[in-house]
Amino acid sequence: MSKFYFLLVGLSLSFGGATSAAAQKLNNDGFQRRNGQMHILRNGQVRPMLRDAHLPTGAVVGTDGFVVGPDGKRTELQEGQGCDLKGNLVSVVATAGGGLALSPPVSTPRRPASEAPAAEEVRAVLEDLLGRGRREEDQDDEREEYDEKYEEKAREQRKKEEEWQREEQKRREEHEREREKKWKEKWKKGKKWDD
Repeated sequence: MSKFYFLLVGLSLSFGGATSAAAQKLNNDGFQRRNGQMHILRNGQVRPMLRDAHLPTGAVVGTDGFVVGPDGKRTELQEGQGCDLKGNLVSVVATAGGGLALSPPVSTPRRPASEAPAAEEVRAVLEDLLGRGRREEDQDDEREEYDEKYEEKAREQRKKEEEWQREEQKRREEHEREREKKWKEKWKKGKKWDD
């Protein structure tokens, strides 16, 4: 089953005449501020939020904990507080199954159905956010692979430098022996001449 199956079913049902089960699915998706950092709630599970989320309603949920509405109003999420996929501020509660769920917005006016974002738009936003997380995980893997290759090259380079230093030391020692030998020969010649 696809990772986004729940998203497709939940969002398509919630925007096209939601049932209570589909609405419950939708209530498990959103954003939450925990321990001073923003997280994405997906099916009641938390994941770190790596990028700002631009919602189809025009709202922007930032990694800094601020929600900027379509009208430009900027609201900071308090610790433990969250927002749904429309940018409405909500509280986050623990469910019986150990997951998290969003409680309904406190007092937000309902939008007419004509203004509600299409399920495809919401799905695209979530896929983009989660896709970026996967790309960053891939980048982390690539960085680790690059670091391993870099370390291997650095080890090879150190070995080459050590070998070069040993050879250089041998050349110096050989040069010193030759110099000493020549000096001794000159000294002996000079001694013999002085006699």
